[in-house]
Amino acid sequence: MRVVYLVTIAACVSVLVGCLREGPVEEEEPQPLKPLLAVIQDAVAKTDSAYEQFYEREYRPEEPLRWTKIAGWMVEDAIERQYPKAKPLAKILDLGCGFGTLLAFATTIYGVEGVCVDVVPYIEGKDNLRELYHLSFVEGSIERDPLPGPEKFGVIIFTEVLEHLNFKPVPTLLKIWNSLEEGGTLFLSTPDSDAGWGRNYKHYQRLSDIPAVNPEAEWLDDHIWHYNKRELIGVLTDAGFKIKRIDHSYSPGGGHFNVWAVK
Repeated sequence: MRVVYLVTIAACVSVLVGCLREGPVEEEEPQPLKPLLAVIQDAVAKTDSAYEQFYEREYRPEEPLRWTKIAGWMVEDAIERQYPKAKPLAKILDLGCGFGTLLAFATTIYGVEGVCVDVVPYIEGKDNLRELYHLSFVEGSIERDPLPGPEKFGVIIFTEVLEHLNFKPVPTLLKIWNSLEEGGTLFLSTPDSDAGWGRNYKHYQRLSDIPAVNPEAEWLDDHIWHYNKRELIGVLTDAGFKIKRIDHSYSPGGGHFNVWAVK
């Protein structure tokens, strides 16, 4: 037993001497705290491509101002889905996801994978961003092409896209409704024509003048129509949605409808 004690003591002394030689262990500096949205925007802007230069310089400061209320509603919706008893949530679909900021925020809040659809492949090559926030990308037109499937989605994001639709809005909104699971959530934002944006008569004089889907028509990358509240509620209701919340957020351009609708 005496030999064991001596060996143990020797080992302890050896470790202690080693520690003394190395000097005191330096504690790691704590990482500075940052808001979740700022961390995501940093990740979005972390390349040198022309898109990201534009993003960092011009788009980033105003981007969240278009969907301020929606970001808060996502937190509320995610909590309601988890408590008092967790309800399984399918993937999240973002139609016209752009740089993927709000979708990355949503996958973090809800804890599920996200699918991004856009006619412009802003995030297609962003492997680090996609891996970090569990995003996949599908290039396509939400008006002309089928939406990803056949599985249904628990949440669909449709922010700052409705005003860009080249064709009648209700058929596309019906596609979105059909892609949602029962009780699923649609988060939508779009400029309010009565809150600083004004009417846009560049292409059409009335909402009813917008044509049906035409696969051969040239796609116009522009604001096609600015909706007022009556028109917005009308097209959503015609597509089968129930409005749970409707409010505004404000960017330098004016007020944006923020809508929480359900199937």
